[in-house]
Amino acid sequence: MLRGAEGSCSSILTLGDSGRPSGVRDCLPLGRSVVETLINVTYILAVGEEAAARMERHAMQKTYRDLYRVKEVEGFCIGYAAPSRPDISKHPEIEAALNEFTGKKGKEITTWTDVSLDDRLLVIKAKFGLPIYLRLHGAFFLIYRHSSEIIHGTYYGNLYFLGGPPGAREKPSGDLRATSLEHLVGLQHTLIGVIEGTMMAATDALGAPAYREAAKNVVKQMMQIPDMTPFIYDEEGVVN
Repeated sequence: MLRGAEGSCSSILTLGDSGRPSGVRDCLPLGRSVVETLINVTYILAVGEEAAARMERHAMQKTYRDLYRVKEVEGFCIGYAAPSRPDISKHPEIEAALNEFTGKKGKEITTWTDVSLDDRLLVIKAKFGLPIYLRLHGAFFLIYRHSSEIIHGTYYGNLYFLGGPPGAREKPSGDLRATSLEHLVGLQHTLIGVIEGTMMAATDALGAPAYREAAKNVVKQMMQIPDMTPFIYDEEGVVN
């Protein structure tokens, strides 16, 4: 999962350095993927093996289901299928996972946990304390709503990326490059916060002081970003 988040961060850097303001638009959904991945990682650190095992079972049964997916639409059959599937009678662990993620009406349960993202954050707060909670919750708040609008292709999502609807700014810049830079700087702040929070949680959960030192280095790098210094958290998790 951490490799996946790292890959998305690399994609954000590539798009941000591309020199094309339009490429920055796709950085926001990628940023949301990083934030949600790291919140899940930190939640697993908080709960322990039980949560990790459930996520693994979810992935196993979903992989099996994906070997044969078919949907009928207006008399047409749309789908995909592998040449063969494992005999689940010989793999009781797959059968158990399928049963676990099948509802009472026989429909697939698509989410890996029934704990909402907000409640996962509260579990993280109870385990690791306020400073880590604020970093992760702040990142979630900053990225989730606007990236959702872009992902779902709404008119508002496009307006937001271009600088907001008429009247949203005192003086719209009309400069897509300037607006894109604002989005990139905000996204950097969001990602640095969630990365730091996850590293701090790993320090507490795994007893690895090297992570704490690495997290401090992340903050030092953050302070070198223009206009980011006012957003640094203090030791109590409060924004300076």
